[in-house]
Amino acid sequence: MLTKIKVHGLSTFFNASVLETDKKVNLVYGLNGSGKSTICKFLRNPEGAEFTSCFIEGGEGATIFVFNDDFIHENFYESEKIPGIFSLSKENKEFERMISEASTSKATLLAEKESQVSAYTSALSKLKAEKEKVVEAIFEIKRKYSGGDRILKFCLEGMMANKDKLAEHLCAISKPVAEPEFTVKQLQEEARRLTTSQGKPPETELKMIPSYNLVETHALFKTAIVGSQDSTFARFINNLRNSDWIRQGLEKYVNQDGELPQSCPFCQQPTLSNHILEHLRCYFDKTYDVQIAELNSLCSNYIAVIERIPKLSEYQKSLFYSDSIGVLYTQLQTILLGNKLLLDKKVESPSTVIELEDTTEAVNKLNTALAAANANIVTHNEKVRNAKISLAEINSKFWSLMRWQYDANIVLMQTIDQDMAQLQKSHKGEIDKICAAISQLDKKIVELQRQVVNTDEAIGKINAELVKMGIMDFAIRKHETSAHLYELARSSEVPGSFKTLSEGEKMIISLLYFCELCMGTQNPDKPSSKRIVVLDDPISSLSHIFIFNVGRLIWSHFLRNAQIEQVFIFTHSLYFFYELTEINPENRKATQALFRVSKDATGSKIFLMSYEDIQNDYHSYWQIVNNQNSPPALIANCMRNILEYFFGFVEKTSFGNVFQKSALQEPHFQAFNRYMNRESHSFGQNVFDLKEFDYEAFRRGFKLIFEECGYREHYRKMEKIR
Repeated sequence: MLTKIKVHGLSTFFNASVLETDKKVNLVYGLNGSGKSTICKFLRNPEGAEFTSCFIEGGEGATIFVFNDDFIHENFYESEKIPGIFSLSKENKEFERMISEASTSKATLLAEKESQVSAYTSALSKLKAEKEKVVEAIFEIKRKYSGGDRILKFCLEGMMANKDKLAEHLCAISKPVAEPEFTVKQLQEEARRLTTSQGKPPETELKMIPSYNLVETHALFKTAIVGSQDSTFARFINNLRNSDWIRQGLEKYVNQDGELPQSCPFCQQPTLSNHILEHLRCYFDKTYDVQIAELNSLCSNYIAVIERIPKLSEYQKSLFYSDSIGVLYTQLQTILLGNKLLLDKKVESPSTVIELEDTTEAVNKLNTALAAANANIVTHNEKVRNAKISLAEINSKFWSLMRWQYDANIVLMQTIDQDMAQLQKSHKGEIDKICAAISQLDKKIVELQRQVVNTDEAIGKINAELVKMGIMDFAIRKHETSAHLYELARSSEVPGSFKTLSEGEKMIISLLYFCELCMGTQNPDKPSSKRIVVLDDPISSLSHIFIFNVGRLIWSHFLRNAQIEQVFIFTHSLYFFYELTEINPENRKATQALFRVSKDATGSKIFLMSYEDIQNDYHSYWQIVNNQNSPPALIANCMRNILEYFFGFVEKTSFGNVFQKSALQEPHFQAFNRYMNRESHSFGQNVFDLKEFDYEAFRRGFKLIFEECGYREHYRKMEKIR
């Protein structure tokens, strides 16, 4: 039994639509062009290349028989020789019993096989769901590293759209012995440097910092530079501790070549005689001048070296500049600035004793960081020269790191794969045993069928049904060249051509042939199997006089036949749809499922339908007809469906007889009559010409039918529906 039919990507099924059922009888209603025939084409050849986006579930071991235009064309149009139908002779009861027993055993085995397959499928689905969760977790790699700056996107090429491929790639990588010492951030930085350096000059090494140790430890800084102690003023100046003050006053404010006495720069009194100046000059002797000169030289050199240090912004231009370099640089500059302030103080007051902070440690730390950066620069320049190899190394490191980080997921996925393999192994053995037993039964059934099959019974049954329907002009008989072929014969015993039959006759004879085919087989060497029957609008070309006969035929051959496992009947006719529904609500609920196929701007869709919706559809036809803005073809089609339903089902009047009223023979009703009287909506000649459509003319003709037949009040009631 088919439990699910999914249709997608065919004709007007732009989006996936699903029919799910657990019933034997499935009635599907839909207007012409809604997509019914598309579903039937798929069921006739579910393995077809055009149906790759569609699938069916269930139906294990069953043969699907589909009655549609393709079936009629293949069996009747392509050759006048109709394939014979082999059926079991009822005369040999013993063979019939043996075949029945073998078929029953086969059915039991098929049920057992289906149970095994179902259990396997269920368990496999659970494992697949678990694996999908793991694969989804691993796919987080793609989400993390293909977005943002996308610098590591090259590591994911070929796997960004395929979750399974990414997971398989990661599983194929051996787990590192120890946790990698590098991080994703480091790999990103390396990749970024490589990509930004392509086509540019090599990276320049960072300038090292000179040592200041020899200057900073000079003894002169710890020495108080004062004048000669042999001077007359030495003791006095020392007591005042103002030698620097006196030196500055002497150098800056006393005119050495001016007239004497001069004014003292401090007290502004004319006290500076030649005698005093000489004693002051003796105090600031040559030794003092030498020490001052040396001090100035030391300070100048120290400052010059400081100024030769590159600015921080120069280091920051490098791809290999780091925050640690910036911190160490700032620390050194802080020390140097402090030392410079001390030197300025010493120069200003030579007698002041200072001690410079040793920069040795700060310089060494900064130079160590710069040396490490320079080593990386050398390596980087080499990698840029071999960029392809370098990027491949980053790719390898990246996946090695991912393998370590996602190890728990990979172990879980490998465990699930092992469980799936074990599950397949255990169930496959059981299923293979059952299949072998079924194969043996098939051989036995075929051998038994060869003893008793014939093509005569099908001929008799088809011809008997033709007589019941009042068709006497032609019949089926064995072909004159082969007992295994049929041909049409006129009542005059002259062979007939299928192409010369009316559309209704073609439909009747092909449907009767199909009914017998579902009971027998065209191949006597093929074992019997469960049978699923699909009928695509079997009354589309028939007048209402035959619809009851076809309904009775379907009830007896398929709906009430235990040999038929499942039936799908597609129709555009509400009357025929109603004719096939089970009257008893409980029986209908237990055995039948009702569906509707509809089409709108978004495509065709399949919906579950209730029994009460049949009446609602009649009302919906009126809604469309009463809306002048509805598409012309849809209005005309709904008018025909209303007339077909009302006069065929409610009034039990022949559809064609309705149009024999003289009032409807007026010339302006010709287009209306021509469209309404078409026997079928499925054949090519029924193309609707929009230029023929005149809403008011069609509406007047439509109204006139009800008035001429005595249903004026019904029309007035229904035309109010909006």
